[in-house]
Amino acid sequence: MTREKYAKLTDEEKRVKVAELRGLTCDCTDPNPELQLNGVVYWCPIHGDHKPCYLSNLNYTAEAEKALDRPILRFRYKRNLQTVLDVWEAPDDIRDFALITATAEQRAEAFVLTMEPA
Repeated sequence: MTREKYAKLTDEEKRVKVAELRGLTCDCTDPNPELQLNGVVYWCPIHGDHKPCYLSNLNYTAEAEKALDRPILRFRYKRNLQTVLDVWEAPDDIRDFALITATAEQRAEAFVLTMEPA
């Protein structure tokens, strides 16, 4: 996915994209009424009551980052995060500070760009 395509997604689409790329699947089509609350499958990890908010919660974003389980993915993620933060030409100490203080939304974008390359 390109940055331009990512920017066109709604916040909900971005959230679902991160969830899917980290391996969560939607089971909202399960017709079992015992698993539903007011007609909504409440246990679905993507659409249920406790859906993860990757764009505003660093804890959820950190959980998604655990899917970066290979060195090449972690390398690409760092490069993508530097692109999102626009710190390529910054001195090393400024770049490092920017990387560790990146927001959940910035990290989510870098995660999507890493897991679904253009």
